[in-house]
Amino acid sequence: SIKRDASVPSGTVRLLFLNIVNYMIMTSEKKDIALQIDMNEINHKEFLTIDDVYEFSQKIVVESGVFMESEHLAYRVKDYIKQNYSVQELGVESIAEYFYVSTTHLTRLFRKTFDISVGQYIINVRISAAKKMLDLYDSDVRTVAEAVGYNDPNYFSRIFKQKTGMTVSEYKKRKK
Repeated sequence: SIKRDASVPSGTVRLLFLNIVNYMIMTSEKKDIALQIDMNEINHKEFLTIDDVYEFSQKIVVESGVFMESEHLAYRVKDYIKQNYSVQELGVESIAEYFYVSTTHLTRLFRKTFDISVGQYIINVRISAAKKMLDLYDSDVRTVAEAVGYNDPNYFSRIFKQKTGMTVSEYKKRKK
């Protein structure tokens, strides 16, 4: 639970990292996964900061997939998108960073599990939320766009029309 930018003595950093590696090895053995850790690389690596430990640990986690079952990760990502669709910066990169996986791994896994790209799923969730908002409230395009994660109402309108076959105003008239 040490923050990445925390100031910690180098001996503590090394001890922390060795504990992380030990935990990874034990976890991988329990899951019957062959964890590829080059102990020579670890013994000769200088860990000066928590960032060094974090980056090296991430490399091992991403390469091994030890700590998250693939399908479980895909469903967690789906839930994360549903909860954070209104965040304008939501995208493959930010999601991959949040879950400590590579963007390549995330995109392949998501498409394999759900047969849709992460980007298309985000758009679908946003448009679905926009439709609900338009059904419940008499909101203008800008307000709806911003509420579902788009800072450009014109772009939102184009995406909305592509996905629904109607403009926002046509959709609003339909409910009346």
